Amino acid sequence: MLSVLHNQAITTTETGAPPTVPVPLSTNTVGLVLVTSNSNSSIIVGLQFIVDELVVAAWRLEVPLKLNTTLTSDILVECNQISGHVSNDGKQINILTGQGSCSVGYPMPCCFVSKFNLGDAPEWLQRKFLRASISGASTAAATKHNEGSTPGLSLASALPDNVVDLIASLVGFPVTLDAPRREGELCFINTHKLWATKTRGGRHRMSQKDHKRDNALVGSSFNPQLFLFRASSRMGA
Repeated sequence: MLSVLHNQAITTTETGAPPTVPVPLSTNTVGLVLVTSNSNSSIIVGLQFIVDELVVAAWRLEVPLKLNTTLTSDILVECNQISGHVSNDGKQINILTGQGSCSVGYPMPCCFVSKFNLGDAPEWLQRKFLRASISGASTAAATKHNEGSTPGLSLASALPDNVVDLIASLVGFPVTLDAPRREGELCFINTHKLWATKTRGGRHRMSQKDHKRDNALVGSSFNPQLFLFRASSRMGA
């Protein structure tokens, strides 16, 4: 249970964990006050939370902060909100990016891949498979003609990507290019601005055809972005 402070006493929960600070939703400002040690005013031992000039809660620092020659009046105290979800919670991430949910047409926060192509292998993996196939074919051809050496593996690994892509196209297995990343002109800030322009701030209702077309342009950036995510990929690209 959370104990409300009286006489500037520092309290914690019964389990020793930081207490929940009961702040009404209508509150616009939360004050923070540094609490010093009774025996030494240069040692910070905790924080008080002030709402409407009342102390509603306090946290005891696990390790006291020694100011040494720094004055308490010179310290800038900030209160930052921590989003309470794990970093790999994809559904929560899609809310913070402004996409809304994982069921949108372009659900990935890192790139513009369509939900219908989520199972496609990335470029590097496709080319790795193709190089292995080229190596196997070269080795088989050399063995068939009794040439004595099998340079297929070294030959395939030395081929530049554009040559591998050309071979893949010739045999009917073209390389599917990776979807563009959400960076630069395609970052969430810019794509949502484009969506807001096309929908006139949400006032214009599109036809199904226009919605599909413009959704592909903005990557399902329907809402303003709440948190900035790097356009990195877990596929090793």
